Amino acid sequence: MPLLGYNYNKPGKGVDPNAPKKHPILMFWELLGRKFFNYMLLNIMYFIVLMPIIILIYALFYGWLATLSSYDSETFVSILFELFATLVNYVPSFLHAPAIVISILIYGPLTCGLIYIFRNYAREEHAFISDFFTKAKENWKQGLFFGILDILLITVLIVNINYSSIVSADTFGVQLFSTIVKYLTIVLFVFYTFMRNYIYQMIVTAELSIRAILKNAWLFAILGLGRNIIVLIGTVAALFVAMFLHPMVEVICVPLIALSFINFLSVYTTYPIIEKYIIKPAKAAEEERRLMEEREIEQKLGNRGGELPPELGGAGAGAIGALDRDDDNETETETETETES
Repeated sequence: MPLLGYNYNKPGKGVDPNAPKKHPILMFWELLGRKFFNYMLLNIMYFIVLMPIIILIYALFYGWLATLSSYDSETFVSILFELFATLVNYVPSFLHAPAIVISILIYGPLTCGLIYIFRNYAREEHAFISDFFTKAKENWKQGLFFGILDILLITVLIVNINYSSIVSADTFGVQLFSTIVKYLTIVLFVFYTFMRNYIYQMIVTAELSIRAILKNAWLFAILGLGRNIIVLIGTVAALFVAMFLHPMVEVICVPLIALSFINFLSVYTTYPIIEKYIIKPAKAAEEERRLMEEREIEQKLGNRGGELPPELGGAGAGAIGALDRDDDNETETETETETES
């Protein structure tokens, strides 16, 4: 019976299969808004997991800003960093190192869970929030490896960027070398971020070895160069807005949406490369294998005039079964005779 005059059992319009595809940029924002609460929930969960690492990166970043002669502490005020500092003061010092270690160890696997959900959202498929943990458990080995690799490369980047101040040398040769190392490290790190766009997607999409993942990621970083640059620009812009637009924006965006936005931007933009070079070839190979099996069956049928062979249930299958039963009966009779004797 209709409720308040409206029949809720009446089928809706549904999705028009002939409707024109929306522009990828419009589709990105539509997918982001469609499950916005889920993005926020995942961001909060991911933020809590990464909090020890985030606090450490914040401390290193603002420590680096303090070394710059042009840095104005009144221009870039971080309320979130001050909240982090207050939180650290309330946590016993002997727990600081274990918290960072635990966060590093679970960062990679949980990133796999996050990327799995966002990959499904990009494909307009369903995913449970619980997949954040289940897929982390399923892919914990490779997630652990690449998570540690991420942290290691970030550490190398931070050290090399500050190399000139660490060596404290005034000679021209050392300063030139430190400058070369610094900018070379930045270039290599940017290229790795291009590779990283595909690493975690491949972990949750295909069964590949670590070596194969690294090889494919290196190739995809080149093949998808344009998409990778878009992700880089979008990530930098999102981080700038979240961290430097206004202190209150940082307090709201970083814990609630920034991490999800950056990761979904990466997945949505680069997934077509995964689909083109991994998923479609795999489906084509599977289809070819299926067709070959069908052709083999047709050839067997053709050789027998269209009849199924006995092993597939055709004529003679009953006779073969009867012979097998007779053989079994004879064996049982012989066994009984031997027993009576």
